[in-house]
Amino acid sequence: MNRKVIPVPEADFDSLVTLIGNAYPGLKLNTVDSIRSFKERMLKTLADDSGSRIYGVYEEEQLLGTMRLYDFQMNLFGVSLLAGGVGMVAVDMLHKKEKVAKDLVESYLRHYLDKGAAMALLYPFRTDFYKKMGFGMGTKMSKYRIPPGNFPKGAGKAHLFFAKPDDSGEIAACYQRFMRTVNGLIERSREELSRLVEHPDHRTVCFRKDGKVLGYMVYTFKNINEENIMQNDLIIKEWVYETPEALQEMCSFLHSQSDQINRVVFYTQDEYFHFLFDDPRNETYRVLPHVYLESNTQGVGVMYRILSVKRFFQQVAHHCFGGQTLTLALTVRDTFLRENHGSLTIRFEEGYPVITDDAAGDVVMEVDIAELSSLVMGAVTLKGLLKHGLVTLSDMAYADQLHQLFLTSEKPMCMTAF
Repeated sequence: MNRKVIPVPEADFDSLVTLIGNAYPGLKLNTVDSIRSFKERMLKTLADDSGSRIYGVYEEEQLLGTMRLYDFQMNLFGVSLLAGGVGMVAVDMLHKKEKVAKDLVESYLRHYLDKGAAMALLYPFRTDFYKKMGFGMGTKMSKYRIPPGNFPKGAGKAHLFFAKPDDSGEIAACYQRFMRTVNGLIERSREELSRLVEHPDHRTVCFRKDGKVLGYMVYTFKNINEENIMQNDLIIKEWVYETPEALQEMCSFLHSQSDQINRVVFYTQDEYFHFLFDDPRNETYRVLPHVYLESNTQGVGVMYRILSVKRFFQQVAHHCFGGQTLTLALTVRDTFLRENHGSLTIRFEEGYPVITDDAAGDVVMEVDIAELSSLVMGAVTLKGLLKHGLVTLSDMAYADQLHQLFLTSEKPMCMTAF
C-alpha cells in the first residue's frame, strides 16, 4: 500500500466534490447546479484565504479521502499562538475502514508539528474516534430558547444601531479586542466578519459608545408556522459584548420584541449565562429529578490536542500557572504521537514554567494526552480529573496545589466554525 497525503490539485476538484457529497449527504450535492456552486465556493474561499488548504490521501493516483487544514492564531493565555485546525474530513465510501481517516489525521498533526505549533483543534463527528487519537474535550455549548419578555428590560437602547456594510471595520475591531481577552478564541479577519454581517439573511445590531463599537449581535429569523408568517423565532448567530452595558442594551432590544418573536434562540459557552434571567426555562417544561426545571440543552464540540508537551510549556512560559512554586514530573501517555509519550520535568517558579533536565520532581502526575490537553486549556479542573480517576498523583498531598496551578478563571471559548 503506497499512500501519500498531498494538496489536492484543482484538476481533481470534480472528484473531490463527488467524494465530499457522498460523505456528507446533508450538503445535498446532487444536482449540476449544486455541485458547480459548491466547487466554485471552495475555489473562491481557498483563493481568498492563504491560511487554508485542502489535502487528500492518494493511492496509485486515486483520491481516497480529504481534509481541509487551517492556520489559526489562537489566544492562549493572552498571547496569539499558531494552532492547527482541521475540517471537512471525508473518506470515499468504498474505502471506509481502511485507515484513510487515520492517515489524514496523522498527516494533519505532523503538518503542524513541522510548522512549530503546539496545539491543534477540531470539531468531532464522533468524540471517541478523536479521543483515541489524543484529542481532549473542550467547553460544552448550551442552547437556550428564551421568550423575549424574559430578557432583562434594562435601561434602554440609546446606544444601539443597525449595522451597515461600512461598519464592518468597527465590528472586526470589536471582535479582535474581545478575542484578546478570552482564552481559546481565534483571530478572524475583517473579510470573515463581513461575510457574517453582510449575509442577506442576517441582521446586525451594534452598541456604540464614545465613538467605539463595544458589542454586536448578528441574528436571523425562522418562521415557526408556515401558516402564520407573523410569528418567528429570532436566531442569534453571534453575540459579542465587551461591557455589561452593551449586554444590557442588547437584552433590552430582545425584551422589546415580544409582539412578534416567539423565542430567542442562542448558543453560548458561558456556563453562568442563566443567572441573567429570572426565568431561564425553555418551552419543554420538563422536570429532572428531584425538581430541576429544564433550561437548556448541551453538546460537546471543539476538541484540543497538545502536539508537543515540551513545546507547549515553552510557548506559554509567559503565563503564570496559579502563582504556584513546585517541580512537577509529568508522565504523559500518547500512543498516537510516540515522540510525545514519556516523562518531562517542569519547574514552576511562582507560576512560571521552565523545562528542566531534573529527573526528580516534588510530585509525579500521570495523565493521558487527551485529558492533559483539556486540563491545560482550562476545560476541566485537576480535581475533576482526579475525582473520575483520569489522572494519578504520586502524592495526594499536592492535589490542592496542582489544582490551583492548572485552574483558569474561565473555560476556553471557540466561536469560529471550520
